[in-house]
Amino acid sequence: MGARFTGGNRHGRIRWSTHCRVTECEPPHRFTFVVTESRTAWGWILEPAGDGATTVVAWREKVGEAALPVRLLQRSGILGRDRETLMRDGLERSLDRVKEIVEQ
Repeated sequence: MGARFTGGNRHGRIRWSTHCRVTECEPPHRFTFVVTESRTAWGWILEPAGDGATTVVAWREKVGEAALPVRLLQRSGILGRDRETLMRDGLERSLDRVKEIVEQ
């Protein structure tokens, strides 16, 4: 807990970094972090299933108002108008990768 890392993001040809802080870490079951710029918490819980697979329960939530540059970028439409779908798709891709690593 408290560790910091830089997150890499992309949408088409647009790429950017975010600054993140770990808020929960209970290896190997639970991991949550907050993105400083957007004030968004992301997290997941990994639960073993009876067949040897891993069930992933994930969420994101706003924990405060995003920084002004982030709000302006979000309103600009550069990343698309359907931000919710963009965020959900990104989370699903990230979790697919986490699941792949955990099951190896």
